[in-house]
Amino acid sequence: MKCFYAWKSRFLNFCLVAYSHGSFSNPCLTFHFTNDDDDNKRIELVVAIGQGGVRIEVHQAMHHIYGFAVGVDLTRRDLQAVAKQLARPWDSAKAFDHSAPVSSIVPLTELLDTSTEAVHSDTNHWIRDLTSDTTEMGLSPRTKSPSIWILVNGEERQRGSLEQMTWSVPEIISILSQQFHLQPGDLIFTGTPAGVGPLQKGDLVQGGVDGLNEIQFNIS
Repeated sequence: MKCFYAWKSRFLNFCLVAYSHGSFSNPCLTFHFTNDDDDNKRIELVVAIGQGGVRIEVHQAMHHIYGFAVGVDLTRRDLQAVAKQLARPWDSAKAFDHSAPVSSIVPLTELLDTSTEAVHSDTNHWIRDLTSDTTEMGLSPRTKSPSIWILVNGEERQRGSLEQMTWSVPEIISILSQQFHLQPGDLIFTGTPAGVGPLQKGDLVQGGVDGLNEIQFNIS
């Protein structure tokens, strides 16, 4: 499974995706994920691709979306630091086991179904705005900007709004499809708000995006 990360920096990352609820062991080459002053976890909106394609136009991108989820991008800063010093690729720092846990995916058809709007509250409106083919990210005046957040041991570490994203979801899909042939099952991590930070053994991590299924896991 390919896992794409698209924010201000764009690069391809191969990863293993874990369950939305579970307990993940520390990587075998280190006692903890990161030093106290290093970054490690990032909460992100995840786009699941349902229909593959290449060189996808922005106005066609929505037809390639299967659904949305919440993910956490984990990084081995110890291995990344070594790779930087030696001018080597970051693969082992970004693609270790359970490096990208993801919540269960909510299908786009369900999110846009007006009969389920009561269940998803304002999600119907912001999904329509988020997946529009406009070249600007902004949400319509009627739409409450959805929050994205993460807690570690019950303490809020990140909180932002999806309208802070650099590009719209269709733009991200279009940009990536110019470089890679997208396939059904690909997951696109769309970026993170300010506040990234470290995780330690024993931490309980919880995160979410308004209207989507939340994610929760322990570092064991």
